[in-house]
Amino acid sequence: MQNASITHAMILALNTGNDGSQYDAIHGGETILNRALVALSKSGIKHVTILCKNGHQNKIENQIRSVHHRLNLNYSLAIIDTELSQNINEIARIWDTDFLLFNADTLVHPTFLTHAVAVKSGLTATLFCYNDIVFTNGQAKAANHFTPKFKTIFEHPEKLRKIIIAQTNSVHFQNVSSSTIAPSFDFSYTGDGIFTMDVLAVTPSAIAAAGQFADFDGLIKKLHQKNLLQLNFVHDVWWLRVYPNISRKHITDFFWKIAFKEVSGEFSKLVNSKFSKPLSFFFARLGVAPNTLSAAQMVLYIVASLFLLINAHWAMIAFALIWQFSAGVLDRCDGETARIRNYESEGGAKFDVLVDDLRFGIPFFVLTLECYIESGFDLIFPVTTAVCVAGFLIIVFKELSDMRKAGYQSRQFMAADIFKMMGQATPSTKLAQTIRPFFKGDIRTFYISVIALFGIKTLVFWVLAGNVAFMAIMGIASIVQIKKLVHFKLMHKG
Repeated sequence: MQNASITHAMILALNTGNDGSQYDAIHGGETILNRALVALSKSGIKHVTILCKNGHQNKIENQIRSVHHRLNLNYSLAIIDTELSQNINEIARIWDTDFLLFNADTLVHPTFLTHAVAVKSGLTATLFCYNDIVFTNGQAKAANHFTPKFKTIFEHPEKLRKIIIAQTNSVHFQNVSSSTIAPSFDFSYTGDGIFTMDVLAVTPSAIAAAGQFADFDGLIKKLHQKNLLQLNFVHDVWWLRVYPNISRKHITDFFWKIAFKEVSGEFSKLVNSKFSKPLSFFFARLGVAPNTLSAAQMVLYIVASLFLLINAHWAMIAFALIWQFSAGVLDRCDGETARIRNYESEGGAKFDVLVDDLRFGIPFFVLTLECYIESGFDLIFPVTTAVCVAGFLIIVFKELSDMRKAGYQSRQFMAADIFKMMGQATPSTKLAQTIRPFFKGDIRTFYISVIALFGIKTLVFWVLAGNVAFMAIMGIASIVQIKKLVHFKLMHKG
């Protein structure tokens, strides 16, 4: 490709049926077209032209309006008033640069498009295919090192399109040229072949050389006939062609694999996720923004903590239930909804971290006041809180500063890299990995909720104070490990 990266894209919003694969079909709380635009924007695309049939302009404009604030690109609509090849040619000549081209029947994701915009094809066109998996003997067969969670894409492989390659068994998933593709090139649903992702990176000259074509499939065949097509294999990226009448289960499984956070605590993954999954999909269908859920968490923390001011056992039970729901279940929902709707952002991640820290802070401050008053103004409670909070804030600001300098936005991902660095060799490492799940934030939240059920406020106060002290100690350990991690990366890079 001529550019360092592709900045233009063309979407064919021509599928107007009613089989679940049309451009305005809603999956995961977003229409297929809107999801594509957001993903293109996140991958660095700056200019998009949407080709549509006459009479659909207003419908598409109204549809895009709901995600306009999330787009960092310019888009325009073009009406198909002649043969498709002529319309695409005219736009390509005006752009005079390489661009992505695909139908609006595909759930594309930034993980895939970030790879696609960096592809260099010279004067040819590149068709993307999925790596390390083939369709043979009626089923999808993946390589041993294929990442398991991505197998959900191929839950119904017979429904996805394949292309036939000459000597399929000898193709070791390398980027291949037209000479490797079978001369009798065609798309297939039942025959053996590799899975095509139905996305092209193409040059204006290749479009012009292809001649006349009536649809996306025709363009690919023309490019192949003129020896202008090469294949590029990608792996560990999210993508799914929405085939006609796709099952709700397949869509749900696909989005849940994207949404499920594997670096979460074990208790959160095994217990909290059972409650968060239906809620996250419900919030996604309603179009609820993740930051709205984070704000709702904060409100519930305050509401739950106000029950601590009531001198009754039932109030402590109410606190425990509301607080556990907010800190355990709703805390997962904001991230899961963001990933389902492709709504992740740096600002949202920072807000989520702030809310996570407040889940312990709000009840701790309320209990400090309540215990101070109920004890006859015993200074041990406010002094303990002041010492714990001051020490914690000093340490956490230092930790966050070092973490950002090391290139991390999340403690969880940083912790995963630290454990990779430490390896499995030493007894201390094995011990740390064994006990770690019992002290992560999700399980500590559960411990405190259970203790609150006993109705003893001072006990909950001292447990919360101990929790703050524990987090401060972990912060110190994290600062030390960050320095080791940075040094390890420099040594490894060298």
